[in-house]
Amino acid sequence: MSQAEYLHCISGRIFLWAFSGTMFKPTTMHTPIPGRRIR
Repeated sequence: MSQAEYLHCISGRIFLWAFSGTMFKPTTMHTPIPGRRIR
């Protein structure tokens, strides 16, 4: 596995973890402000 593929896999896992975290625990995570946390 190349470094690019590794980073892509890790970023995907982090995204899924953060997404599921905000879905189940919206109060403990960052409050959803439109256009604030979007890169």
